[in-house]
Amino acid sequence: DRSLTVSGDNAITNNWYFQLDGTLDLADDSQLIQTETSDLVTSATGKILRRQEGHSDVFWYNYWSSPVGTLGATVLTDNNGGTNNANNTPFNISMLKDGSGTPMQFTSAFDEMGKISDRWLYSFQNGLTYYDWTTLTPASAIAPGVGYTQKGTGNAGTEQQYIFEGKPNNGTILIAADDVDGDDGNESQQDVTLTTTMIGNPYPSALDADEFIRDNIDFDNGGANPIIQGTILLWEQWAGSSHWLSEYEGGYGYINLTETARAYQHPDIVIADPTNTDNRGIKTPTKFLPVGQAFFVEVVNDGNIEFNNGQRVFKQEALDESVFFRTEQAQEEDITEATTDQDEDVAVVAPMQTIKFELEVSNGATRQFVLGFSDTTTDGFDPGYDGGVITQTPPDDMTSILDGKPYVIQAFSPISPEKEIDLYFYASGNNNFILDIAELKNIDQDKDIFIKDNKQDLYWNISQDGAYHFSALEGEDNERFDIVFSNDNT
Repeated sequence: DRSLTVSGDNAITNNWYFQLDGTLDLADDSQLIQTETSDLVTSATGKILRRQEGHSDVFWYNYWSSPVGTLGATVLTDNNGGTNNANNTPFNISMLKDGSGTPMQFTSAFDEMGKISDRWLYSFQNGLTYYDWTTLTPASAIAPGVGYTQKGTGNAGTEQQYIFEGKPNNGTILIAADDVDGDDGNESQQDVTLTTTMIGNPYPSALDADEFIRDNIDFDNGGANPIIQGTILLWEQWAGSSHWLSEYEGGYGYINLTETARAYQHPDIVIADPTNTDNRGIKTPTKFLPVGQAFFVEVVNDGNIEFNNGQRVFKQEALDESVFFRTEQAQEEDITEATTDQDEDVAVVAPMQTIKFELEVSNGATRQFVLGFSDTTTDGFDPGYDGGVITQTPPDDMTSILDGKPYVIQAFSPISPEKEIDLYFYASGNNNFILDIAELKNIDQDKDIFIKDNKQDLYWNISQDGAYHFSALEGEDNERFDIVFSNDNT
C-alpha cells in the first residue's frame, strides 16, 4: 500500500486522470481538488485521509458533511433519488476516527466522555417543521452531499479532531429537492413555513459558495426555475450547557451573492475581548465553505440541488479564507465581488456595492444587516441576492424590509439621490441604541449616507459624522427609520 502525506497547507490538483491505488494523507489544511476535466478511475481502491475539527462540548451541535465515502467502485442511485458519479459512495458516521487514527466510540447515553452520543445524530431533508428531523445511527448510510448533526465528545480542550477516511467524493453530486410546501418559488417573501434541507460541502476541498448558489438558481436561463432561494444558513452554537432545545444558545450566519452576515448576537454571550469590535464573540462567514461544513438552504422548486467540481477551490482556514463553524474566533476575508474580462466583446460587470450596518443595544445584543446595490439587482425580490428573512424576531432588532418581511441581506438597484430604503425596527424597551456602519465595499468613503429619523424629523450623515445614537419605546416601529442618500434638512 503506497502512501503520500501532504503536510502543511497545500493543494493537490488533478486536471485529467486520477488513479488512487494507495493512501493520500491530506494533513493540516491540505486539500484535493479535482477539476471539471478530472476523473477518478472507477477501479481505484485507494483512500484519502482528511482531518477536520469540531467543538468538543457535549452540549453543542456541529453540522457535518463527509468528503469521503466507503471504499469500492459502485454505480449507485443515492437515497435521495439523484444519480451520482459512479465513484461516490455513501458515508456512515462509524467510519470516523479520532486525531490519532483510532476509530471513534459511541454511546447511547445523552453524553459520555470521549464518545459520540447517538442521541444527537440527525439529518433534515426537505422538511417544514422541527418534527421533520430524521434520526440517524452510526451505521446509517449518508449520501454524498447530505448534512448531519452531531454533538461533541467532551474531551479536553475546545476542539475534537476527526479523521474522514475513505474514497474521495468527486464530480457531479445531486441531492433531490422537493418543495413540499407547494408554493411557486417566491415563498420567502410571503410564508412563515418554508421547505428547507440540510446539505453540505461533499468534497475534500473548499467550496465556492457563490458558484454553488449560481448553479442552483439557474442564472443561465435567467433564473426562471431556481431550485433554492439562494441564501446559505450556517448554524453556530456559542454557549449553553443543556440538552434541552429551549436552552440552546446559537444562531445562523448567512451567505448569498450580495454579502455575508454573522448571526444575531444575544446579550448573554460572553465576549472575550469587548474592545475588539470586529469580532464580538461570534463568527462572520466568508464566501468559501471549508471541508466537512454542512448548512441549510431553502428549497423553492422541485428538482436536484447540484454540487460539481467547478465549485471547488483551494482556500485555507488558517488564513480565515474559509471558516468552519465550531469556535468563536474568526475574521471575515475581505472579498470584493467583481467580474472583469479583458475581451472587448464581453461587458465588464460593475462590482456589488455593499453597506454593512450594525445595531448595538445597551443590553449587549448586536445585529448586522447588509444593503447591496448593483446594475443586475432590483428593489424587488432577487433570488440569490436577498436572504436571511427573520421569522422569529429577537427582542431588539433592525434590518431592511422586503414585502413586509425583515431581511438581513437585501440587494437593490444602483444608489441614487431618490432612493429611500425602509428599515424594520423592534425594541424591547428600556434600552439605548447605536446604529453605525461596520463596513463599506466598493463605495467611496466620502459618499453621503444618511439615517432619516422620521420621529425626530432629522437626517444624520452616518458615513461622515459617525454612529447615530437614539432611544426607543417598546414595540415595533417600521415607519421611523430610512436609509437615504441625499438630505433636505440635516
